[in-house]
This record gives sequence, structure tokens and C-alpha cells, in this order.
Amino acid sequence: MNTSIRLALDWIPNMLHAGLLYAHVKGWFQEAYIALEFLSPEADDYGITNEMKLLSGDAHIAIVPAELIFESNELRKEKIVPFANILQKNTSGIFTLKSSGINRPAELAGMRYGAIEIPYEVNLIRSIIKADGTDSSPFVVCPNRLSVWNELLAGKIDAAWAFSVIEGVEAEHKGVDVNIFKFEDFGIPYPAVPFFAVTQRWKKNNIQVLGAFNHIMMRGYQACYENPELVAKVLTNANLHSYTNDYEFNLKCLLAMRPLLLDENNQWGAVDFKKLDHFRSWLIYQNLIGYESEAITINDLF
Repeated sequence: MNTSIRLALDWIPNMLHAGLLYAHVKGWFQEAYIALEFLSPEADDYGITNEMKLLSGDAHIAIVPAELIFESNELRKEKIVPFANILQKNTSGIFTLKSSGINRPAELAGMRYGAIEIPYEVNLIRSIIKADGTDSSPFVVCPNRLSVWNELLAGKIDAAWAFSVIEGVEAEHKGVDVNIFKFEDFGIPYPAVPFFAVTQRWKKNNIQVLGAFNHIMMRGYQACYENPELVAKVLTNANLHSYTNDYEFNLKCLLAMRPLLLDENNQWGAVDFKKLDHFRSWLIYQNLIGYESEAITINDLF
């Protein structure tokens, strides 16, 4: 008998999801009697966050950033637990077009920042601007979340949060010169994201299924590491989404990701809870978490 799993993607299908998608196309989940259903944010234009999809039971597994985990676990009784990390190093940051003349975070003051509306986002942007020597803020605009990157490329906004291994590669692929302001370069200990996560209750009740699911994902991402050319070809030919139909682009993304897929033990998926705790402590120190967080330990959260 098959076990049904609804998985909420964090974005349109892209190569950060490659190991998952490759395993799905190869039929590995079906072989393990897992009926996997993908929930795309395109279906509701991100009207419902993945955090809420997990808490409501609409999704059993979701891909989420650290901020949604912290927000849920500190404000609600139901805990969200990360069980696998796609990459072992953060590759996200704030992007601008080189043609805009915005070449450092301080120059974002008063500029149009396209928000993707995750917790603490605007305060993080203000923090990176302040760390670069300007105590000011950008002008925050809120386009459709899934269109933020295209709005930046079109010059309709001045800055956006994105991933160097996906959107950064896309910019290079299209011949567009961009800047990326990395949080760690300005003293902000932003962790590697995103995570695969579940509620603590679902994990407790489905521990064997989750173990089988994670093992299959490990196989998928190990394939991305060992044979990115094959994975890129299979996903291109699978015609899963218009964003994954360009073999050259898929391969460039996978090659950019490859050095970051495995930990020092050559294993995929390890979650570094110490780095998560370090980021959470930084949020508290910066007063970006505005409740009694000091009394809650990382063990309480996860």
C-alpha cells in the first residue's frame, strides 16, 4: 500500500530541487511505495506560506528557510523540524544589476528593494546596509513573490534576494552582470538554506516513511554530485517546468552547486544546528526577534 506525501516546494522547480526531482523522475519514490505529490507556490501565488501548509496539514513536507522555522517554533505550540539541508553553505544574498550603479549595500538606502516577505527580511536588509556604514533603509516594494527576480532583471526594482547557484547562474547565462552582497561578508551569520522540514508531530508518527524518503533524496542528490551531466539531461528531457527545460542552464547550476552538496563526511543533507543557533542568537542580539527568546534553547525549538 502506498503512503501519500504532499511536498510543498519553496519556489518554481529549479536545480536546488534537482536531487528530489531526479529521484521522482527515476521512479524511486514509487519503488518505495511513496506516492509523492508536489505543491507548487504557483498554484496560489504564494498566498499561503509553506509554514502554514505544514501546520494545517495541507503539506507533510516543505522546503523552508530558517526564518519560517524560527517564527513557527517561537510563536506556536506546533514545532517545525528541519531534517535535511540542500546545501552545506549559504549561497543566497542581495543582488543588484551592475548597470544600476549600486555596488555596495550602503547604496541601497532609499532604493527599491523587492521583498519576498519572509520573517525578519526587511530588518536583515537594514542590517546589511547599516553594517556597510549607512543607517538608513531601502524603499520596500512587494511585487508578486515569484516575479521578484524578473522584476530586478527588468529594472523595475533595484535589489532582490536570490541564490548565486540559481538566479546568479541565470544572470550569467543571459549575459547580465550582477552584484551579490553576501550576508557573511557583513557580519551576518546567515545559515545554509533552504531546508526540508516537517512538523514534529508528523515526524513522530511517520518516522519510517520519513527515513525512507530521506534515503531516496540522498540517492538523488548524490547523483547530482557524481553525474551532474546525466541529471541535467534527465531533468531537461522530463519537461517538468519551463524553468528546467534548458540543459546548459541546468548543468551550469548543478556544477555551481556541486562543491556545496556534501559535508566533510561526503554525506548529503546534514543540518548544522550550531549554525542555526548562531543565526538565531544573532537575531536576538539585534532585537530582530522581539519576544522572550532568550529563555528558549535550540533544543526547545527542535
